[in-house]
Amino acid sequence: MKCTQARLRQYDFVITRESLRPDGVKTSMILVNGGFPGPTIEANLGDTFKIRVTNYIDDDQGTAIHWHGLFQKETPWMDGVPSVTFCPIAPGQEFTYEFTADRVGSSWWHSHYSAQTAGGLFGAIVIHGASPYTYDVDLGPVLIVGLSAIPYHMRQIALTNNNLINGKMDFNCSSIPAGGPSCTPNAGFSKFRFQSGKRHLIRLVNTGLEGLQHFTIDGHKFTVVGLDYTPIQPYEADMISLTPGQRADIVVYANAKPDSSFWMRSDVDPTCSASSQPHAKSIIHYETANEDSSPTSTKIPYTLTGDCVAQPLSKTRPLVAQPLAPLGPSFVQTLDYTLALNYTPMGAPQFLVNGRRFRANYSQSLLLLANDDGGSEDASAEYGILSNVWDFSYNKTLRMILNNFFVSPHPMHLHGHDFWILAQGRGVWDGTIQGNTSNLMRRDTHQMIGAGADGSPSYLVLEFTLDNPGVWAFHCHITQHLILGMYMNIIYGQDAIKKYKIPASIDATCVSWREFARGNPVEQPDSGL
Repeated sequence: MKCTQARLRQYDFVITRESLRPDGVKTSMILVNGGFPGPTIEANLGDTFKIRVTNYIDDDQGTAIHWHGLFQKETPWMDGVPSVTFCPIAPGQEFTYEFTADRVGSSWWHSHYSAQTAGGLFGAIVIHGASPYTYDVDLGPVLIVGLSAIPYHMRQIALTNNNLINGKMDFNCSSIPAGGPSCTPNAGFSKFRFQSGKRHLIRLVNTGLEGLQHFTIDGHKFTVVGLDYTPIQPYEADMISLTPGQRADIVVYANAKPDSSFWMRSDVDPTCSASSQPHAKSIIHYETANEDSSPTSTKIPYTLTGDCVAQPLSKTRPLVAQPLAPLGPSFVQTLDYTLALNYTPMGAPQFLVNGRRFRANYSQSLLLLANDDGGSEDASAEYGILSNVWDFSYNKTLRMILNNFFVSPHPMHLHGHDFWILAQGRGVWDGTIQGNTSNLMRRDTHQMIGAGADGSPSYLVLEFTLDNPGVWAFHCHITQHLILGMYMNIIYGQDAIKKYKIPASIDATCVSWREFARGNPVEQPDSGL
């Protein structure tokens, strides 16, 4: 086996606000290097990413980039969550992230500052390494983008107005009311190339702000080989569903004639979202197809999964088993998620976790506080009650029983870890683990279904190993739910945290931010993340 020496992979991100028309509708967006989506960053397993991010957004707001799904072992300060791992990158300032490409597969990077992702601040991550499955052509990332026509800075993120693939899609300009934004019809579609008789790897990512997506390719089945960063036992499908934050690696065999063309499609689930234009399309041309013509292929019919479930647990098993601890978890925590109406002084609703709310304090880093604190056992007193810090130190494994009392589903994402998915359903969990405990599905993002029409809560049971000391975010990946505070911080391993040699550049972000905030009142109408 050939051994490849680790390399340094350097990128420069310059973040600005621009007016763009990805689907023909003029929209104010936040972009990296002027492009939408942002650049794909690539590396081999074990390489080092070094990414300089410069904040030139022109309306005096901070920014931050999170590298979704990476463990960040030994570098938890590079996870990119303001108020948690560092302070925001202040206007006119720069920050350099440096961390290891520690997992093989497909993911994305995105802003973790006050819903900037909905403004276009995201892109793909591809990390190459030994593959357990076979393919001939790597087609690259396919980013499914639920786009809102409401400019990000208006802080009214709600529903998906249009659905795009790799940043392109037509929009029905006649649907825009008088006085609305200008619209240019026939904006166009993303295009991909298939080679007859070849197997194509497609790296799917749902980067949307709130919709469950159903992905199909006319005239083709495919093999699902990976979910999030976890290689799975392959299964054949003609449709796959992804909730915001989730990824899938699929292999498609190009079984048509060389002059063929087909539609690639993704639909926002109508039971989970009221998107005004839910159907995304892009074009696949085989090698001799007429590139000036549109496909005439027929859409593959499918049955909705029901309850906004992404992948049923019965279908998915990791390729490499990691069994649960035979004696059970070290600690079990029940978490009740509720929505309180008219909760804030401004009359805004607020998601609560066991009755506790979250609001980021941009002027501090919880990780820095844990690195040099005095050892207080009261997390609320040490870090601030609105930081919603949950301390699970001195445990080896944690089981979380999540109860959702809100009608909407929630794609729950954990930073720095994968979790086992033990059970999901409605009512009160009876303790039954749904599957073989020697090989339960593992991933970093999973959909928790909504509460029942009769008011009965839904539940989702997760478990993970506490083997990566730090302060880690756990939150819903629906943009509006996150900015309404559906978020908590998990801390453990404080003895190890105190020993970390955190780079001076982390504290420098806080010094710069506090200096900026002294002379510029910081608008923070939401949770801040």
